[in-house]
Amino acid sequence: MSDKTWGRIQWVFITIVTLFKKRYPLMSSGVALLVFSYPLKLLFEYTINLNLNGSEAPSWLREIGMTVERSNGFSNISGLLSAVAGMLLICSQLYVIFNNARSKSRVFITGMNAGDIKFPDELIPEIERMDVRETVNLGLSENVNAVDFINESVEMFNAEQKVDIYNRFIFNGGCEKLYLGGLHRIPLLVAYGTRFRANTKNILFFDKVQESGNWSLLTEENKNIQLDIIGDDTVPNENGNVGIAIGFTFPITEAQLPDEFKGHTLFIKPNCDVGHNLIMNQDNLLSICHEIKEEVSRLSSDNAVKKIHFFLCVQSCVALALGTKYQEGMHRNWVIHNYNGHKGEYDWFLEVEPNKVSTNH
Repeated sequence: MSDKTWGRIQWVFITIVTLFKKRYPLMSSGVALLVFSYPLKLLFEYTINLNLNGSEAPSWLREIGMTVERSNGFSNISGLLSAVAGMLLICSQLYVIFNNARSKSRVFITGMNAGDIKFPDELIPEIERMDVRETVNLGLSENVNAVDFINESVEMFNAEQKVDIYNRFIFNGGCEKLYLGGLHRIPLLVAYGTRFRANTKNILFFDKVQESGNWSLLTEENKNIQLDIIGDDTVPNENGNVGIAIGFTFPITEAQLPDEFKGHTLFIKPNCDVGHNLIMNQDNLLSICHEIKEEVSRLSSDNAVKKIHFFLCVQSCVALALGTKYQEGMHRNWVIHNYNGHKGEYDWFLEVEPNKVSTNH
């Protein structure tokens, strides 16, 4: 086999592999026509003439004469037409790809570890990578002292809200799908989640797996984890504050709560053992957050309730998804408390308002 022939075979093989990987319909057809233009030329390069002799039936049983003649003109035209048609289809597909607005967004929220400031590109299926926009990073890397970090994170959040970064760079141009995840303090994750409440049907949440350290979409089997709700007769304290304590990663006890919320807090836990990455199925995540939202709505309907305070021990995606359930105008203001494991207490909080967040820090 000559080097020239082997080179053609390699080219055909590589091109076919690329064809199956890209999966763009026009490009696939175009590549197929381009690949098979040379075999098509060879197929029509020769014409076969059959000469049938004899007068008695059936003639093909008596004598068949066959001659083979080259037909370069027809074969060249066939191959050329196939190649030209293939190139036109490929160019049409490329035009569609590069002139249509990218319809998929990705958002990465940072604030816990400066080493995790890059969106995990491996989450995006290869078929979508040419249709996904550049990553929008929200939040700050935790590279300053704790006091400055909290205050600067709040300032950054409010600045992002003020310049309307969400509609200008994330939801603009008919966003059909949004990859959302990251690492931050729980109050800020909930707060960021509230900014995506109008587009929840398009969101794909992802989370960091504790054991492997890898990022993963919530595509595992739906374990149909349910909620145990304790204290559905909870009433607010004299200041109109009522608490909701949600323990998924670790349990939350009344002893951990600030004194003013003891006896005035609704406790929510899973109907199974708690643990890291407890919820790794998106349908299960959304159903759980919907049930929590119903409890928030019920408490908000009580005229005696002024604010709803959250005490959360949950994974990042739960905090984000819970934030998307915030209903401006229907829910009382949300106040999300931060637990300091070193001190063993809740040491600061964020209050979510319609157009900003504020902190007591």
